[in-house]
Amino acid sequence: KKMLVKGKLLMITEAHKSNGISSLTKLFQRTNFLEQIKSENPNVQQGGRFKPKDCVALQKVAIIIPFRNRDEHLKYWLYYLHPILQRQQLDYGVYVINQDGDVTFNRAKLLNVGYTEALKEYDYDCFVFSDVDLIPMDDRNTYKCFSQPRHLSVSMDKFASLLR
Repeated sequence: KKMLVKGKLLMITEAHKSNGISSLTKLFQRTNFLEQIKSENPNVQQGGRFKPKDCVALQKVAIIIPFRNRDEHLKYWLYYLHPILQRQQLDYGVYVINQDGDVTFNRAKLLNVGYTEALKEYDYDCFVFSDVDLIPMDDRNTYKCFSQPRHLSVSMDKFASLLR
């Protein structure tokens, strides 16, 4: 499909096809991991937003991550997911919703807060609720919405890659 936007002919795309990621190993310098991730993803805007320049994404995707005391996991999530999401040519924003304190972690409340805050910033039409420790082994697992809600994890390593 093609679309004319501001006098410019753009392709409308669902997702960039890829062969998946070859390796899931990365060591981070302890002090400047965010700068490292920023330098390797120069097209990601401040606040974790990306919009493809050469096409119009079919969906505007907010990725909401409930978070508390998982800094090491977050480094890996940001490092691996930004390139995957960009290859999928998504118009996306990442929202890490942090819970302070020592009270019981309230994942559902954080997801609700993330949803509300994301809509204040942009007209999202798709919401992906993720966990900071879930990283796809293959980037053909597209971060988009379908006609019905679905679980993006086909299998998980902690369950020996079997759904239980």
